[in-house]
Formats: sequence, C-alpha cells, structure tokens
Amino acid sequence: MEELHQARAAVRMLKSQCIDLGDRLADTLGEYNALKTADRDIVQAQAVVKDRQRELQLVEQKRAALHIQCEEHRSTLSQLQQECDEFDGQAAARLIAERSVVRNQLEQLEELQQYEEEQDDKLTPEEVSQEVGQQNEADDLNKFLRERESLAETVLQHAEELEEVEQEIRDRETHIEFLRADVAEIEAKLTQTREALVEAQAVSEKRLEQLDSQLEGTDLERTALETELWLKSQGNFDSNSFGSLPNSYTTNDDQELVEEALVAKRESLGEQSAMLARCIQERRTECDRLTAELRALEVRLRSSASKSCCAATCFCNVVYEAG
Repeated sequence: MEELHQARAAVRMLKSQCIDLGDRLADTLGEYNALKTADRDIVQAQAVVKDRQRELQLVEQKRAALHIQCEEHRSTLSQLQQECDEFDGQAAARLIAERSVVRNQLEQLEELQQYEEEQDDKLTPEEVSQEVGQQNEADDLNKFLRERESLAETVLQHAEELEEVEQEIRDRETHIEFLRADVAEIEAKLTQTREALVEAQAVSEKRLEQLDSQLEGTDLERTALETELWLKSQGNFDSNSFGSLPNSYTTNDDQELVEEALVAKRESLGEQSAMLARCIQERRTECDRLTAELRALEVRLRSSASKSCCAATCFCNVVYEAG
C-alpha cells in the first residue's frame, strides 16, 4: 500500500512535470506567433521599399520627360536667337538708312504740307501719288518695327519658361536624392534584420533540439517508471526475472535518490526553457520568417506533448483501478 501511495505521488509529480512542459510548449508557441508577427512587419517594410522604388521610377520618368522638354525649349530658344541675330544683322543697316530716309521724308512732308496749305489749288495728280507712296512706305516701316518687337517679346517669354523648367528639374533631382537615401537606409535595415534572423534562427533551432532531446529522455524515464509501478501494483514484479530497469524504485533510498534526480532534472529543464524564452524574446523583433525545419520541430513537440499527456492519463487510470 505504501508503494502504491509513492507511485501515485510519483505519477502526480510526473503529471505536474508534463503540465509544466505543456506550459513551456505554449510559451514557445506564443513566441512563434510573435515571430510570425515580426515576419508580417518585415513584409510590410518590404512593401514600403517597393512603393518607394516605384515612386523613384516614376520620378525618374518625369525627370527624363522634363529633360526632353527642356532640350526642346533650348533648341527653340537657340533657333529664335539665331533668327533674331540674322534679322539684326540683315536689317540693322537697312533700318538705319530707312529711318534716315523716313526722317528726311517726314521733314519734306512737313514742308510739303505747309506748301500745300499755300498751294492747294496748284497741286498736280503726279505730286499727289508721290505723297501717297511715301505715306505707304512709312506705314510698312512701322509694321516691320512692330513685328520685330513682338519677336523679341516671344524670345524673352521662352527664356523665362526655360528658367522655370530648369528650376523644376533641380527640385526633382533633389527629391530623387532624398528618395534614394531613404531606400538605401531601408535596404541597410533589411540587411541587418536578415543577418540577425540567421543568428536567432540558429540559436532557436539549437535550443529546440536540446529541449526535444530532453523531452524524449523524460518520456523514456516516465515510461520505465510507469511499467515498473504497474507491475508492482499487480504483484507480479520480480526485479531478478526482468533485470534492472533504469531509474526503478527498489528501496526507499533509491526512491528518494530518483525523486531528487527527477526534481533536479525538472529544475534544469525549467532553467533551460526560461533561457530559451529569453533568447527568443530578445530576437523576435529581428526575425522575418521561420523555415520549414522550425515548423517540423513544432509539429514534433506538439506530438510529443500529446503523447506524454495521454500516457500519463492512462497510467493514472491504471493505478486508480488497481487501488
């Protein structure tokens, strides 16, 4: 009867240990969910980088279009300037001569007007036609001067438009430089995050492998203890016939030693699990994705915990039925 109570105490201890392992597994799953959240954040950052790159491409296209437009304006301006130079070179001397002639003609016209006032009745048709021709020539000269002034105003307007386009190009180039700096900074952060992910992933895989091996060792010890206690409860256990089982309770001293070893092992597992949790907590903000190997380990841990809980439940039922 005393051995049965001790077996029940051992079962309760193993059951609490399984519950602790389940809690640690739940914590690990929580850390896994946090890592998935960090993965989504990194994906969003990559989307922002792609948006910036698309915006940079659009700005580059606009800059190229503005550059083409600026070249067209420059070509038009140079053509207009060439036309003005040619016009000035050809018409300057003619304008000076014609102005002198017109001035003389105006003086003569004034004299003729004075003379006409005196000799209105004595004018002949030839003199009238000559006077009309001089007036038409003066009108043509004034029209030519107005056209030249209009052309000069057009050239000045194109020059102002060219200055505005050049200023806009400079502003666009400044904006492009800012965008390039932002993209370079984000790419540097992504590189650092990926490097940190590789380190964190290696540490996580190593810790999970250690925890998995420790859980497998604990399952083997628990299975051996369950078998031995069940045989004792049936009254058919003979240590000499079956040989020595690992961690079997042959005497009270052995039971105390095994219990102390199990407590020490459980504390060691708790410390290692806490260390693993701290390591994952420190690095979860730097991770962007989990590999297929980590997911496989997660499935293995779930299966191991489920099997452990089922085995503990079955063993408890057997012990209570035997009691």
